[in-house]
Amino acid sequence: MKQALLHYLFRYLDAYLPANHSILNDSTKRRRLRLFIATASIFDLILFIRLPAAIDIGGVRLPLFLFILTITNLALIWLFITNAKGFQVLIWFFVAIGILHNLVDSYLIPIFPSRTIPFMYMIILSAYLLSGRWLSFFAFATLSVGYTFIAFKSTLNTDNNSIMLTNAIVSGLMVWVLSGIYDYFRETTEQKLIALNQERDKDLKLAAQLQNELVPQSKQYGPYLISARNHSAIAVGGDYYEALRSGNYSWFAIGDVSGHGLQAGMLSMQIRSMLMYLVTELGYNNPRNILVELNNSFYQTVRKLNIRSYMTFLLARLDDNGRLLFTGSHQKVIILRAADKSIEIIPAQGIWLGLAHLNEKSRVFEFETDLKPNDMIFLFTDGLTEGRNQSGEMFGFDRVLNSLRHSFELSESLDEEKIIDRIIVEFDNFCHGQDIEDDLTIFCIRRLSGSNSV
Repeated sequence: MKQALLHYLFRYLDAYLPANHSILNDSTKRRRLRLFIATASIFDLILFIRLPAAIDIGGVRLPLFLFILTITNLALIWLFITNAKGFQVLIWFFVAIGILHNLVDSYLIPIFPSRTIPFMYMIILSAYLLSGRWLSFFAFATLSVGYTFIAFKSTLNTDNNSIMLTNAIVSGLMVWVLSGIYDYFRETTEQKLIALNQERDKDLKLAAQLQNELVPQSKQYGPYLISARNHSAIAVGGDYYEALRSGNYSWFAIGDVSGHGLQAGMLSMQIRSMLMYLVTELGYNNPRNILVELNNSFYQTVRKLNIRSYMTFLLARLDDNGRLLFTGSHQKVIILRAADKSIEIIPAQGIWLGLAHLNEKSRVFEFETDLKPNDMIFLFTDGLTEGRNQSGEMFGFDRVLNSLRHSFELSESLDEEKIIDRIIVEFDNFCHGQDIEDDLTIFCIRRLSGSNSV
């Protein structure tokens, strides 16, 4: 738990930087900035803890101690005020202060081996992690020369000074070499991860392009006009909507695969292909039978892939006279009645795709109603109602209904484009810049005014 907390805090040490800051796009600089903030903060804390002891000792150490404490705090303040401007220069300065403190403290107590020698290795390692091999080598060389001078000036342990000095220098060199080996493997691994991420992003971009090209391109299917908006939480989403024309029927579908990302996107594309094949190639015209076939195909796929996934799915069939038959389980179906400006809400209480295998005798929910000229079906996925604002409050179903009622009041006739635009604006204003955590789709189907009445 503590390790997870520390990891979480370390990740957000650069959260104060603007989203478009150049450091955030450079993994090496970003890592070094985080390390610098963390190291300087810990060093600052240690200095504050040791401040009473420094005051008691007094002498030359006190002004040196106060100087280092002041510089460290000014460096941290500078980082936050200037958005890390020139932080790499500050790293060199910070390491130089550490070297100065070590050597001065050792010189004031001319005993060898000095009590500050263990900090020599920490400085060398920190310098390598913060800036690379040359700053680390500078620290190693400077400290080695300084300790050589102190070793021959010390008043105690003179017989073993040369041995202890050699051990200290060799140990420091080993720390420098091992730091380089670690840095090499880390850089190599990081470059491999970058390459893999770039390849993954390329694949996701291709999958997103394919997904966008497969959405319905036409605006009219028989006597019905459609309009839709889709926004994926990431490049590829699990939301799905479809419009088809086959024979005397117009078919409309909407669905939401659990989760989001490439897996959800691929499963939704499977349903799209299967539905098109059943309707346009095999000539299926019964929504119930189509739903059973789609469910069984989805169920077999997730079982073969050994993944846990399901899909909410609603399938609607409309004839040219406005007779509507739909089946499946999804968000509530909203029908806007143009004649009396009323709103009808129909629960879609069918089955989720992928939970179990179905047979011909399985009970499947079906609902029938009529769609009069200018009536509109309003469909959506849960990304709309579950969008949250900064306080964590959800947009909710009631806000969707209120927006639809206002659309009725402000216009004499229903316009699917304006209705969707209005809800999207209200949704964006409500969420106020919050990241969208789920895919969002709105799908409207309106019967044209010139079509025959039922």
